[in-house]
Amino acid sequence: MTKLIIRSRPIVFGLVVLAVLGCHSDENQPRQSEAIRVTTVRPQRTEVVHSLTVVGHAEPNEQAILYAKAAGYLESITADIGSWVKSGQVLAEINDPETRHDWERQRADRDMREQIYQRLSATKDKSPDMVSQLDVDRAKGEYEASAAAEKRLQQMVGNALIRAPFDGVITDRWVDPGALIQLATTSQPASARIARIMNFDTVRFVVEISEKDAIRIAVNSDAIVRFSDIPGKEFPGRVARYAWAVAPTTRTMTAEVDFPNPDHVVRPGMYGKAEITVE
Repeated sequence: MTKLIIRSRPIVFGLVVLAVLGCHSDENQPRQSEAIRVTTVRPQRTEVVHSLTVVGHAEPNEQAILYAKAAGYLESITADIGSWVKSGQVLAEINDPETRHDWERQRADRDMREQIYQRLSATKDKSPDMVSQLDVDRAKGEYEASAAAEKRLQQMVGNALIRAPFDGVITDRWVDPGALIQLATTSQPASARIARIMNFDTVRFVVEISEKDAIRIAVNSDAIVRFSDIPGKEFPGRVARYAWAVAPTTRTMTAEVDFPNPDHVVRPGMYGKAEITVE
C-alpha cells in the first residue's frame, strides 16, 4: 500500500507540468502579421517661398492738376468728370483778347523789320557803297528781336488752350464757362485750377513696410494684389520702387507694386492687400 502511493506522485506532478507548458506554448506561438500597403513617390526639388502680406491702396500711374497759364474768362470746356481724353486734346479755352491783339501787332512788326533787313541786305550785295554793313547788321538785329518777341506772344496765346498732358480720365472739374480764370501763381494756385486727369492703365499699389522687413524688400520682387471688393480676382505685379529710407514717425518704408490694369477694374483709392515674395 505504501509503495503504490509513492509512485503515484511523480505521475500527477508530470501531468501538471505538461499542462502548464502547454498553456505557455500556445501564448508564445507567433501570430501571422497583416499586410501593410505602402505607396512610393518620386522626390522632386522645389523652392520654399517666404512672402509678406501688407495692406495698401491703389494710386494712378500718372495724375496731374491742370492750371491756367493765361488769365481771362473761360470761353469753353469740353471735358467733364468721367471724360476719357487723349494726349494733346484741347480740354478748355480761355478768352484772352488782349494777349491775342499784342501778338497780332508784334507779328506785323516782325514782318516789317524782316522786309527792311532783306532790302538792305539785297542792296548791299548789289551796291556795296550805298549801304554800310553796320546798317545791315542793325536791321538784322532788330528783325531777330522782333521775331523773338512775336514768338513769346504766340506762346502766351497758346497758353489759353488747356490740353491733356497724357491719355487718361477727368476725375475733377472746378470751373464752368464764363468763370474768371486767374493766372496760376504759387500764392493762389486754387483759383487757377481747371481739372484733374488720371491715367491708371497701370496701377501703383502703395504699401508701408515695417522696419524689420524693410531690408528684405527688393526691386522686381513678385507680388500678388487682392481687393476685398473684387472677390475671386488676383492682380500679379512686381515691386517697382521703394523709398529706401524708414520714416522716423511711423518707422515704416514706402514701397510701390506696379501691375497692369487695362480694363480699369481697379480704381484709384481702393484698399487691398499685397502678398510680396521676400525670400
